[in-house]
Amino acid sequence: MKVFPKIPAVYFMLIALSFYALFCTNPNDNSNNNGGGQTQKKIDSLSLCGGAIPKDSLAEILDGNMVIVGGYLTQGMSLQRIAADLIIGMALNGVNFGALNTYKLSYNSGTYSYVSGMHSINLKFFFAQDFGSFHAGDIIPYNLFSIGSYLTNISVGLNGITYNEGPLYNLIEGSISFNNLTPKITLKTTLASFTIQSTSLTLDTAGTSVDSFFISMTTLPATIQTFTEQVNAEGFGFSYDSTFFISKKYDINETIYGSTFYMRKNDTTWFFDGYYSGDVRKENFHFYLRGIASNLQQNYTGYYCDAAFADSFGVAIHDRSLLFGHFYSVFGDTLFYLLE
Repeated sequence: MKVFPKIPAVYFMLIALSFYALFCTNPNDNSNNNGGGQTQKKIDSLSLCGGAIPKDSLAEILDGNMVIVGGYLTQGMSLQRIAADLIIGMALNGVNFGALNTYKLSYNSGTYSYVSGMHSINLKFFFAQDFGSFHAGDIIPYNLFSIGSYLTNISVGLNGITYNEGPLYNLIEGSISFNNLTPKITLKTTLASFTIQSTSLTLDTAGTSVDSFFISMTTLPATIQTFTEQVNAEGFGFSYDSTFFISKKYDINETIYGSTFYMRKNDTTWFFDGYYSGDVRKENFHFYLRGIASNLQQNYTGYYCDAAFADSFGVAIHDRSLLFGHFYSVFGDTLFYLLE
């Protein structure tokens, strides 16, 4: 069972219409005809949503959105390393007792954390079913990557290796093998679930770049087994809700309040794919946006005059490099934008 709903079919219909407008219409319809063919009409502003916005101002909004899309994909790679390598590794290869060192994680009261500057990842495990005195949904208060959580007093005697049961002993699936006195343990993957929350804050007090760029990424609870199945099938869902971007360079304020992303893989690589919605404010202008951010397909953003996403005024097609793009308005105007 997926943890987020599928991308609505109507949204893909909007994508198709946008690309039809892109490839099947002439972006130079607003032109002067001097008898020698069409030349694009020079317009310094566009009439949008009952007002006129300078082209330079609109380009800054488009540039800022590309910064956010790049941030989504970068943070998606962080999710992949922790979730895929660590969680799938637990399912396929057993518990990695060196995981805290390998992934530079710290452990405190049931939370595994990675912190670097203003970037942090918090990983929590929960009991997916009742376990002893614990109820389903309770956080697992023992370190899953510590041998002592499973086995204690390990020693070698006349009858071989002996040990006592630790508090998580009943999470062990099957038999236990040893390399010297280090056990190899496989978990019952249906008994443990997890969530990951990753935040990243970029500040620039000099004002030459972004002033405040906060990305919040959250997964919903999934068991280790469910996660592994989803990643290898339709994808594992996560959200970027509560992300915001306040930029002095672009003089914009963008907030994301609706997003659905999926992480999945094939035999050779990982994919991050999903859509987001939100609003953007610049000077006296207030627009709404909905877009695709992906390392699998074309990235683009549709712009609207209303929160219901009914009154579209154009679509921005981002280059795969996320360094430049073209905005195509519903009136036939074309605007090139470029990150400096």
